[in-house]
Parts: sequence; structure tokens; C-alpha cells
Amino acid sequence: MRVSRLFFFRGFFQLLLAFSALVVSCASPPFGIDGPSVGFSVSDDGEPELSFVFENAAGMPVRSFFVEFSLSDCDGVCAFYPLDSASASVECDVPPHSGAIVSVPLSQFLSDFSGVPFSVDFVHVRKIEYDGGNVWRDPFGMGAWEAGF
Repeated sequence: MRVSRLFFFRGFFQLLLAFSALVVSCASPPFGIDGPSVGFSVSDDGEPELSFVFENAAGMPVRSFFVEFSLSDCDGVCAFYPLDSASASVECDVPPHSGAIVSVPLSQFLSDFSGVPFSVDFVHVRKIEYDGGNVWRDPFGMGAWEAGF
């Protein structure tokens, strides 16, 4: 009886320690997102796109990242109905401790853009791949950018 109780408390403590390490590692993500907005590309085709500044706070160059995002129209209706969000893989070269303007084409997600203004609800970087093969993941959205409502 005494051994099983000790085993239980030891397992519980290890689980608690692992969870707190996960929360601490996600609490300060190795990136920043600034100024997400929806507009038209400056190229001749005038494609709708999501643009934002991706700031690499890590000491390694970023090779690519996987982003999930949600947009809504002026009535608050999600742009990707019946889905809540869309996702894309972004190839980029962002040196350590610097930023880059990133654009994600929206024509594959929106059937009709027709000049309707959309606002960005959130941008969640789920995974970052660095040069050299290192990978950072945030499956729970701890570092997601959210619009202030």
C-alpha cells in the first residue's frame, strides 16, 4: 500500500513538472507578429492576401513556418465558413533577431473576395522550422496573435 501511494505521488509530480515545462516553453515564443492585415497584393493580379511582419526572436535563421489564421467580415462572420480558420505553410528566410514582411495568398481560401473588408481575428504560428533542422511547435496557441475585442 505504501509503495503504490509513493508511486502515485511520484508519477503525479513528474506529470506536473512536465506540464509546467510545456507551459513555460510556450509562454515566450521565439517569434513575434506585428500588424496583420488583409488587402490586395501589389502585383498586377491584385490577389487578396494576409500580410504581417514575422519577427524571428531566436538565434537561428527561420527556413519556414506553418500558420493558422481566421478572418471575419464587418458583421463578424468568419470568412472561411463552414470552417473556423485556414492554414498555410510559408517558405521564408528570416535571419536571427530580425523581421520580414510575410504575405499569404487568400484566393485558395476565399471563393468571393469582391472587395469586402475583412479583419484578422487571430494568427497562430503552429510550427517553425529553422536552418539545421531544429523545429519549434506550439500546438495549443500559447503564442497566437489575437485581435482585441
